[in-house]
Amino acid sequence: MTAKPFDLAHAELDVGTVLLEASAGTGKTYTIVGILLRLLLEERIERLDQALVVTFTVAAAAELKNRLRRGLEAVALGGGDDPFLRELAARPGAAERTAQALDDFDQVPIATIHGFCKRLLDEAAFESRTPFEVEFLVDPVPLLDQAAADALRSCYTEAPSALPAVLHRAKLEPTALVKAYQLWHRYPDVALTPLPADATPHLAALNAALPQAVAAATLDTLTELKNWPWLSGESPFPDDDAEFAALHERLRSAPWTALDFLCHLTPAELAGRLRKRGRPDLDHPLPRACGALAEAADHATAHLRVELLQRMHARLERAKTEQRTLSFDDLVLHTHAALHDPNRAPTLLQALRQRYRVGLIDEFQDTDARQYGIFRTLFAGRPLFLVGDPKQAIYGFRGGDLRAYLRARSDAALHFTLGTSYRSGPDLVTAVQRVFAGPRPFANDALDLPAIQAAARNQHRTVRGDGGAALQFRVLTDKLSADELRTRIAQDVTAEIAKLLRGSARLDDRALRPKDLAVLTRTNREAVLVQEHLREAGIAAAIGKAGDVFDTDEIAELDLFLKALLQPRDLRLARAAMATRWWGLDAVALAAQESDEAALERELGRLDRFRQAWLRHGLVVMVEAALRELGTRTRLLAQPGGERRLTNYRQLVELLHAAEHQGRLAPEGLYEWLQRERIHRDELDYQLRELRLESDEQAVQILTVHGSKGLEYEVVFCPFLWFGRKPDAPAVLVQGDHRVLLHE
Repeated sequence: MTAKPFDLAHAELDVGTVLLEASAGTGKTYTIVGILLRLLLEERIERLDQALVVTFTVAAAAELKNRLRRGLEAVALGGGDDPFLRELAARPGAAERTAQALDDFDQVPIATIHGFCKRLLDEAAFESRTPFEVEFLVDPVPLLDQAAADALRSCYTEAPSALPAVLHRAKLEPTALVKAYQLWHRYPDVALTPLPADATPHLAALNAALPQAVAAATLDTLTELKNWPWLSGESPFPDDDAEFAALHERLRSAPWTALDFLCHLTPAELAGRLRKRGRPDLDHPLPRACGALAEAADHATAHLRVELLQRMHARLERAKTEQRTLSFDDLVLHTHAALHDPNRAPTLLQALRQRYRVGLIDEFQDTDARQYGIFRTLFAGRPLFLVGDPKQAIYGFRGGDLRAYLRARSDAALHFTLGTSYRSGPDLVTAVQRVFAGPRPFANDALDLPAIQAAARNQHRTVRGDGGAALQFRVLTDKLSADELRTRIAQDVTAEIAKLLRGSARLDDRALRPKDLAVLTRTNREAVLVQEHLREAGIAAAIGKAGDVFDTDEIAELDLFLKALLQPRDLRLARAAMATRWWGLDAVALAAQESDEAALERELGRLDRFRQAWLRHGLVVMVEAALRELGTRTRLLAQPGGERRLTNYRQLVELLHAAEHQGRLAPEGLYEWLQRERIHRDELDYQLRELRLESDEQAVQILTVHGSKGLEYEVVFCPFLWFGRKPDAPAVLVQGDHRVLLHE
């Protein structure tokens, strides 16, 4: 299907599913508001609450609702300077219908996908067969942790055997199991392999393989292998004679504790760890036996992992049923199940279709197959507008699924693009079009960059006087280490920014200001590096949305402080807390406490006062008292990067305060919450964890690529796009028409 530009004023609105592909800055929100206004004023819907509008964050829903209200108000006042709104305002009955819509505006159903599903299940509990008075589970991690621990508990044995050895070798502990479980349930079509899940026969095969490998590992054979020509640092054998003897004894008396060691002696692994010159024949009894052992261990591990995940799932579902709770994912799962159950669906669909005549789904690229299935079923044969950017679906942000998007494209009756950029000047728009003009620019035959032109009003949005093109690539040819490259690039970025701010470059007949410029980084470490170089050059720079607050030094220091408060007479913890930037004692002051008991007691007294304030008045009161008494604000603001650290502390305290309030948590419970969230950080909304902007608005803005989504700057630097990273394991991989969960 060839996409055509969408004509907002004249496009048909009742042709079934319509896909609108919207690149960044092409007026997506304006178009959604325009469609809703047309539906209302052309009397395709009698009231706005007959249109279901769904987006993917609470903030986006609020913004969309605000824009819709402003659109209604503009039409009610005649449309102002907007030709499209003026034409709508001139239609018969427009004033009366918009006035009524504004009176009833609180009823407009603009919600997140989870908000919609929750409302559906609450209002149609009987039709959807959802239990009444179900508790909504904001944080599912404690239940996941408990289910994982329960699944693993059945594997624990006191005697050494294959089962605990496999668990230890594969690091199958609760945290790893929870991560694998979350990936398994991220997409509806993830297959667990291998099946059947029963690990018993594979553990038996491992039990049979171990004695053969141990029998081949005689002292003479181990000595022979130890003397092979290993690459530097690649020998698995200890150099110390006593440790080598202990290894041989361990193989003889407790062989299961040496499983991982033996599995490193396979022919395949030895081939990569031995020098090619002088390499012995690897068809040797011990490597051969270890190869068979490693293969048996790998099979046992794979089957055991699947068995544990299935046990965990059964325990989790049982716990949720007993506790009458639902998670975010359950909301979508239960809604999808209700709408596709032949016994329940007819009654439920009849009720929903009486309420909603049309659907508009914003940020559709973030939709997965199950979510799309809900909308596809609900609006079958009815107007359904899907608005999104397939290029963003590549990243799987918020669980989005490119394959679900492409299926929706094939289902759509009409396919349009929004072809005008209201954000960038013509030179930059043309340059980006040329960069992505080649074959398969997004490594997928179904994706390309649609034709886009800059809006007429953007003709002057061009930096002039700097002697450079709108889009520039800068290349370093020096052979340097990754750290040296980052430093050199940060220096180059600083020099270019200094030239733009202090030279003759102008934008719309005015000089460029620091806040016009943004530097996009991948990590907080890169952001700090750029900020340091800019500040050394006398250029104000502020970090915001340039990383995860859970990756900062401040969360580690706050953790130490809170832990010491919970155990105020533990001197080791107390001194660790005192050594933080939060508290501010240096090594000299800490050492002086060894001979100055009064000084130590004074600091311990502070610790106890802070603890009492926490117990009696809550976290925020305690933190304010500590900051004031310790002089933390003044001390940090006097240091380089202090404002950044203070901003991080403030963000972390607000997160903790929200958890304390929502969960009514005592100090011990709040500290446990912090530990859990640090381990399972992905369960906490990234927008809450994303570093906040420092207070200096008249500064170059430094933020992450993902954090820049939806923001606008006049000049943008992307200095670290060249540096990639390996995907995490476990991961989900597409294979044919389904997905599989990979662990290596």
